[in-house]
Amino acid sequence: VFRAQARNGDGDLTPFSREAHVYTLAIAPTAATFANVMTNQISVFWSSNGNPAGTQYWCQNTVSNADSGWTTGMQWLDTSVTPNVKYTYRVKARNGDGVETAFSATASIYSAIESPTGIALGTITTNSVQMQSRNTPSHLDQGESGLWFENMTTGQTSSWRRDNGFWTSDGLLPNRSYALRVRARNGDAVQTPYSETVNVYTRANVPGSAAFTGITPVSIQVQWGTNGNPAGTLYLCENVTAGMNSGWTTDPAWHNTGLTPNTPYTYRVKARNGDGVETTWTNLGIQSTEYRSLTISAPVGGTVGSPGQGVFRFAPGATVNLVATPVGGYHFLRWTGSAVDAGRVADPNAAQTTVLADAHYTLTANFLRTRIYVDKRATGLKDGSSWKNAFVSLQDALDAAQVGNEIRIAQGTYKPDIGANVLAEDRIASFELKSGIALKGGYAGIVYTDPNARDMAAYETILSGDLKGNDRAVSESYDLYSDFTRTDNSFHVVVAYDVDNTTVLEGVTIMGGNGIDGAGICLIRSDPTISQCVIVANRAGQLSGDGLEGWGEGAGVSCYQSMPVFSKCLFHKNWAGGQGAGVFSIESAPILTGCTFQGNEAGLQGGGMYGEDSNSVWVNCTFHGNWSGDGGAICTTETSDSRVTGCRFLGNAGRGLGGAVFDAGRSLEITNSVFSGNLATIDGGAVGLAQGVGVLTNCTFNRNISEGKRTGQALTVRNAAALLTNCILWDHVDATQGQIALAGTAGKITELVVSYCDVMAGETGVIRNGAGTITWGKKNIDADPQFRNPLGADRVAGTADDDLHVRPGSPCVDAGGNTEVPADADDLNSNGNRLERVPFDLDGQPRFVNRADTQDTGVADAPLYPSVVDLGAYELSTTATP
Repeated sequence: VFRAQARNGDGDLTPFSREAHVYTLAIAPTAATFANVMTNQISVFWSSNGNPAGTQYWCQNTVSNADSGWTTGMQWLDTSVTPNVKYTYRVKARNGDGVETAFSATASIYSAIESPTGIALGTITTNSVQMQSRNTPSHLDQGESGLWFENMTTGQTSSWRRDNGFWTSDGLLPNRSYALRVRARNGDAVQTPYSETVNVYTRANVPGSAAFTGITPVSIQVQWGTNGNPAGTLYLCENVTAGMNSGWTTDPAWHNTGLTPNTPYTYRVKARNGDGVETTWTNLGIQSTEYRSLTISAPVGGTVGSPGQGVFRFAPGATVNLVATPVGGYHFLRWTGSAVDAGRVADPNAAQTTVLADAHYTLTANFLRTRIYVDKRATGLKDGSSWKNAFVSLQDALDAAQVGNEIRIAQGTYKPDIGANVLAEDRIASFELKSGIALKGGYAGIVYTDPNARDMAAYETILSGDLKGNDRAVSESYDLYSDFTRTDNSFHVVVAYDVDNTTVLEGVTIMGGNGIDGAGICLIRSDPTISQCVIVANRAGQLSGDGLEGWGEGAGVSCYQSMPVFSKCLFHKNWAGGQGAGVFSIESAPILTGCTFQGNEAGLQGGGMYGEDSNSVWVNCTFHGNWSGDGGAICTTETSDSRVTGCRFLGNAGRGLGGAVFDAGRSLEITNSVFSGNLATIDGGAVGLAQGVGVLTNCTFNRNISEGKRTGQALTVRNAAALLTNCILWDHVDATQGQIALAGTAGKITELVVSYCDVMAGETGVIRNGAGTITWGKKNIDADPQFRNPLGADRVAGTADDDLHVRPGSPCVDAGGNTEVPADADDLNSNGNRLERVPFDLDGQPRFVNRADTQDTGVADAPLYPSVVDLGAYELSTTATP
């Protein structure tokens, strides 16, 4: 406040003037300072710089043009700001008179930047995580602004980033949890706090594949690789085929049970991380439950239709049907392979069979060219593949043959010493039969238009033991007795060792053998089928100069522990010094059907056939003109059980007992057979029984002769038992001789039982020579049977034209006992019923026929057999006339 007064020279003061008031100028404030900088406001401070209280100040934000207005305070809260913007401030003052100072120096500051609100995740992989701030703070490109990302788990940071683009934290591990956070700073590098921490898992690695293990018929152990995933990673394995899965599991394996054997299953697996994020599927492949494979093949000659050819899978333990089919010209041979070696094929020799698939096996169906051809005139390749290329040696064909082969042999003579593997004129050489091989002769051969034409008589195939071709022709078997031209012949023309019943010999002539036994055919433990063969002029027995010793046995055939079947064979003019000129059997069981024994001679026993400890069967055979000591046709001894059905014994002779049959075995059954014109020098013109039991049913005896005194013209029974039923024992020429003789010794009772028989002279005609008992049963008669023509056209008994059928009106018609007819043990009518009674007579006609014009004197067996059987071997038909 100012006032003025004056004074004069004298110092006199005037009164003060009116007061005048004035302010000094204010001092410009200091530059602004800042505090509490925020995103939407800034506290601006300045100092008075000596200005007194009450001085007014004006603070201006030169960027936003906001100002504080005049204020006596020294701070201003500027709320005009936006985040992270650089603001410049200046301040001025004015004095009380309103005089303003200049503005202070300017001061600049960035408003606070927005804090990141959190982490936003981008792409997450197994080894990296992308991240950005959930919000984008303002003006990151200004000043020192930026974002700072941090992987707290690894300590990895991003450095300050000028934008909010994704930052990748890499080098991470799969399926691990990582803690992430972010912060920002404004242009003045003032940092915000960190955002909330975000925990995130990297992705799990896709599982790796691994081998299947623990495979059973109903389960599979599925495994997979973790592929670097940590323990605790969850996996889901799926059986796509069955629609089954493991459920989420931390175990890198799954035992998948409840499966079907031999079934392929497809598997896949995936993983998921700790956040539940799943990987893609890994294909683990296809695995079958446990199976057993059969690798099946078939070389040339056929195919395997079931299950086929190739590799097949089956459930373990499955039984698999096998069917092999040959093509034309071939036949199935056998199965081979590891399945056969292991014994898992039911029948390796059968085209249709089964195999047990309990392991992995191989199988091969083997086929063989069916036919092998032999023709000594062939000029081709001589490999047996055709008639043109036929083997010229039967021995070579046999060497090449395998099971299932049929060897066709053309007409001609074949000798066992000719072939690649035999020596010429080697007496030991023989044609050796093999199991499963058929030898068939009688073919026309290569020189004919049809080489397969077959006529065993016209195209005779001869297997000859006459190695040098110097044998003399023989007119009867006795000529062989001292025939020295045979000293160099084969010991055995044909041999068989341990062959089975699939072996066939058919349609050949076997001759010229000279040995001690089995000169024609020698069978040892063998069961072949021999049919339509002619076995002729073979010799058994010592001959000076031939190096042999012994009486000789089985000139035609010898059997040891064998079960051969002979069908429609002719045994002719064979000679043995001992037993069995035609066939010699020991410990064997031969069956002979439709065979003929003619003109064979044995020095001791069994001109036609001899059996010792053998069970022989003859059906529909003919024995004609055979000679021996005992049993001109047949001799059986020891424990033999023999059966004769429907046979003819004509003109056989024995120099001892039994002109036709001598039995000293355990049992003998003769049914529906004829004995005519047989001769015994001592006893038993037709049949001699010396041991065991003989059962004769429906047999006809006529004009048989025994030259001994008080002997049986038809039958002698010595120390044996004989049962005769439905038989005729007669001699239409000489009624003075007894038909039956008994000769028992002390301690060995001879027994005879006769029922339903027509016996010449009846019971009184039975000759007794020693101890013996006779049971003369019911319905026996002594009456002329009225044969049609017992001597035949040649008027000689014991020849093929003897007609022993009875005429209508014969007392033998409908006079038998039906219950006495034996069972059809040989199944003559092939109906499979061996319990029914023998259905046929010797002619193959019905055995039980009723003649309406004849009164039944026999006994029927109703209801099955109401027609009464006739006596003898033949049944009189309903149409037969006188």
